Amino acid sequence: MKHSGCQLNVLWLAWSVLQIFAVNLTFYGMKNTNWKLFLPHMIFRLLCFIMLATLIIIFFTASFFYMHAEETHPFGVYFIVLGTITTLFSAFWIYIMVCQFRCCQFVKRSAETGFSVSNTRPLGPPTLSLSDARPATTPAIAPPIRQLPPLRHAYHRRAPPVYGEAASGDFPVKTG
Repeated sequence: MKHSGCQLNVLWLAWSVLQIFAVNLTFYGMKNTNWKLFLPHMIFRLLCFIMLATLIIIFFTASFFYMHAEETHPFGVYFIVLGTITTLFSAFWIYIMVCQFRCCQFVKRSAETGFSVSNTRPLGPPTLSLSDARPATTPAIAPPIRQLPPLRHAYHRRAPPVYGEAASGDFPVKTG
C-alpha cells in the first residue's frame, strides 16, 4: 500500500495530467458538439471511482479486523459514521457521473439535430424589419415644410472692448 501510494509519484503525476487533458477534451466536445470527446473523461471518472471503491473496501476490511482484535473502541458507531460518509460521497459521485452522461446525451442530440447552445449565428449585414417593407409615402401628398422666421434679438448690445483697446470712457466708474 505504501509503495503504490507514495513511491509512484510519476504515475500519479501522469494520471493527473491525463485527467486535465480529458477535461479539456470534454469542454472542447461541448463547444463543437462532438459527444465522443466526452468518453476519455467519463472513463477516467469511472476508473477513479473503481479505485476509490477498492480503497474503501480495503480500508473497511482492515479496520474491521483491527477493531475486532483490539476492542478498544465501540466499532459499531465508527462503522455507521464511516459508512454514512462513504455512502454520501459515493451517491454524490454517481450523481455527477449521471449528470455528465446526460450532458453527453444532450450534446449528441444537438449534433444530430443541428441545434447548439454554444454556436451563435455568424455576423452578417443587418436584416430588414417589417416596417421597411412598406412603400414610402409620396412627397406630393406630404404637407409643405414651413420655416420659422430668423431669430432677432430684442435689444442690441455692442461687443465688449478687446483688452488693451478700451478707452477711459468705455467702462462706467462708480464714485462715491
